Amino acid sequence: MLGTHNHFSQHEVIDELETYDPGRKTLEAPWHALSRKKRALFNWMGTTTTSDVFKNAGIVVLTNGYVHDFNPFPTANQPPSDITGEIPFHRQTAVNGSFGREFAPIDASTLRPDLGPGLAYNAPTRPPLAGPYAFSYLPPPPDSRPRLYLNQHVPPTWLFLDAETKFNGVVRMREKAPDAITSYMISAFAIDDLYGLGVTERPTKLRVFRPFFVSMNLPAAGVVRGEAVAVEMVIFNYGDQQATAQVTLENPNEDFLFADFANEIDQGSPAAMKSREVVVASGTGMSVSFMVVPQTIGNIPITVRATTASAADVVTKQLLVKPEGTRQTVNRAMLIDLRSETSFSATVNITTPPNVVNESKAISVTLVGDVLGPAVSDLQSLVELPTGCGEQNMAKLVPNIVVTEYLKVREILLTAFVAKSLAEAGRHIEVEAEVVDKAVEWLRSQQVADGSFPEVGTVNNKAMQGGAAFGSALTAYVVMALLTTQNPPKAIVRNSINRGLDFLAKRLDDIEDLYSLALTTYVLHLADHTHKDAAFFKLESKAKIQENEKWWESGPLNRTVETMVDTRSVDVEMTGYGLMTYVRRGLVQDALPIMRWLVRRRNTHGGFMSTQDTVVALAGLAGLAERLTAANSRVNLRLIYGARGKNLQVNSGNTMLLQRVELPSDTERIELSASGTGVAVVQVTYHYNLKVTGPKPAFSLDPQLDFSMSDTNRLRLTSCIGYTGGNNSNMAVMDVSLPSGYIVDNDLIPGLYDYEGVKLVEKKPDSSGVLVYFDHLTPVEVCPTVAAYRINKVAFQKPSAVRVYDYYDTSRQARQFYRPLPAKLCDICDLDECDPRQCEEQIIELNRQLQDPEDIERPATVTEISSGSALVPALTTTCLALLAAFLHH
Repeated sequence: MLGTHNHFSQHEVIDELETYDPGRKTLEAPWHALSRKKRALFNWMGTTTTSDVFKNAGIVVLTNGYVHDFNPFPTANQPPSDITGEIPFHRQTAVNGSFGREFAPIDASTLRPDLGPGLAYNAPTRPPLAGPYAFSYLPPPPDSRPRLYLNQHVPPTWLFLDAETKFNGVVRMREKAPDAITSYMISAFAIDDLYGLGVTERPTKLRVFRPFFVSMNLPAAGVVRGEAVAVEMVIFNYGDQQATAQVTLENPNEDFLFADFANEIDQGSPAAMKSREVVVASGTGMSVSFMVVPQTIGNIPITVRATTASAADVVTKQLLVKPEGTRQTVNRAMLIDLRSETSFSATVNITTPPNVVNESKAISVTLVGDVLGPAVSDLQSLVELPTGCGEQNMAKLVPNIVVTEYLKVREILLTAFVAKSLAEAGRHIEVEAEVVDKAVEWLRSQQVADGSFPEVGTVNNKAMQGGAAFGSALTAYVVMALLTTQNPPKAIVRNSINRGLDFLAKRLDDIEDLYSLALTTYVLHLADHTHKDAAFFKLESKAKIQENEKWWESGPLNRTVETMVDTRSVDVEMTGYGLMTYVRRGLVQDALPIMRWLVRRRNTHGGFMSTQDTVVALAGLAGLAERLTAANSRVNLRLIYGARGKNLQVNSGNTMLLQRVELPSDTERIELSASGTGVAVVQVTYHYNLKVTGPKPAFSLDPQLDFSMSDTNRLRLTSCIGYTGGNNSNMAVMDVSLPSGYIVDNDLIPGLYDYEGVKLVEKKPDSSGVLVYFDHLTPVEVCPTVAAYRINKVAFQKPSAVRVYDYYDTSRQARQFYRPLPAKLCDICDLDECDPRQCEEQIIELNRQLQDPEDIERPATVTEISSGSALVPALTTTCLALLAAFLHH
């Protein structure tokens, strides 16, 4: 319900309109008050005059025409001043900002110690003609720094509609009230050709009330197929008398079994519905639950129907049912280039390991006419791995206040990345120059006498250390950032750039590390250095070439059918720098094999594995894609899978449209053929689940339950992890998934930071697990403990996974499964469903809960009845009559 201060009045509308006069300044002289009256002493229009406009623009006007001015008390040739000493019609120029709000100072902080950093609030997307801004476009203010502090989401507006009145000035609208017990404040305004604007004098309060309804609760994170879950609901009765309600859980498609103590081996029995009868006292609610065992993967509808002699309610929600194990995704992307060729053909075999979970496989084919099309259509999912630490967050261009906090870490790589990213973003959005300048100044201060930039802080990606290249990679990256941030650079920055370039050029012959060589070569081309050709030919000599593809890789890769990892992120990044070097040299045709290799390594969203490889590779692809645009492009693609086929087409009208075809899960082979002209990208994506441990683990991993602190309602999991592939790993991530029905205990998350090497802990979006980031792992094991508690009743829980992997080389990983303490049907049943012979302790506990003082006023009787039909609920509607108010004189 909105407060009265949230509804506007006619007076507020007029005041708001006057604020859009940027040249107006409040006058303190007595004639200002007189001017607003209907019979004003002076004929003042109440806005900026023509003279004001010219004078505020700094223009001297020489004319024999009439230039309007407002000066009620002229004296000789000088108008009087107001009490502030200012000449009334010499008003200040408008503030260059949103009306009524000046820019915040550049160094102003958005941090409030009591609330933390300010967060920009993005309202939910609304359909056209809905919500509070249905009739206007409100651009964001020029000062985009966050100033909004919210404790919860803003409740959505129910009605914001426009309509034309009849000849008598009355309009009637019939709307369905939201399914909630609350009150709404309704106000209206009207615009008339004769009378102008009219606004309701006071809002009208509308109370939405339902004497009988059902509220249902399902696990937000879903359950795993084969687990038993209690579908919990509360039947509310706010009528004057107690009500006998028939509650039915429908199962028309037999998506689940009804759990049965007599058939616990099969976990349940099939049925089209199950009904129970409950008696609910007046003014109370009665808890009811049905135990079901989902059998179908995906979102299945859960429909509950409750009826009494005089009322009815139906509620339908979706329950997410996941396959057992963990998901593995494979993406096969291919570049179709028909600019010089007349046809294209390829065959993709759907290869999976023998232990795939049944019915977990899904296959799709997508086609788009632009090389960057998949990335543009799903910008938020470009990076496949989680993006919780500083470097990954910068891929999302965090707010300036968070960036400033990151700069305090004083890590050279991250600072260079931040400065470079913000400088590039400044071409499209407003970025505070001082933030970038401070980063540049700090980077300069870290340069040593020989021109290099040594490591400061922790480098999460060991490739940046450059191996035996004397720090060339890190120096090259900082020089690239300095070249990007200022164009042209200031003299003092130019000096730092030249010293860095000299350092790279002198050590070019000594560089054997491919990552350092690729980055150095690109930077020398970016600066148009005299050694760029020597670097290019050295890089070219180390390229891998196979069929029609070219790339650079740091060494042999541990490829397995279980992990399906066919490249490292560092190889993608190196190849991305190679592609950008080719584009700068104008070698468009020679760059196509590099593009083909990169396109094949993209994930299903168009990005890559981690942050840097996604940023660099997409930059290279974008640079080359600009030169591959073909006029009148038309690509015809034919798919053959089994005995079936499908045709897709890309033309100039749908170039950026991502076309998707879902294929049967039993497809084993896909044949693709294309003809026409132009360029397109086709992707074959399939995923499946595995419930086995990872092969040849690069990390030691041993998840164990703490049985002294765990029961069917609480869980404490300790996972000891270490690196077995050498002294130190790159940045590592531990991904802990919780059993169905459990969520992370927020109060104990801060304790995870006490473990050695932990830099960040993130909850998964649905609180069904945590992600723990480590700077690196060593052979010495560290054993973080994760705590969780049960919020949904789930039995027969399947094993949950703990995974550890190298963020920059996901072929290095380990995966293990653990089981929570076993929960049976007796642990999730309610008093009516519990078997007296098997669930004696549960029945005693449930009876004890009934005697709780909070529940003593809620007596109810429950009886099992046979299946039956239910009444169709009537729609709750509200008829609103709004009488337009007119402006009276």
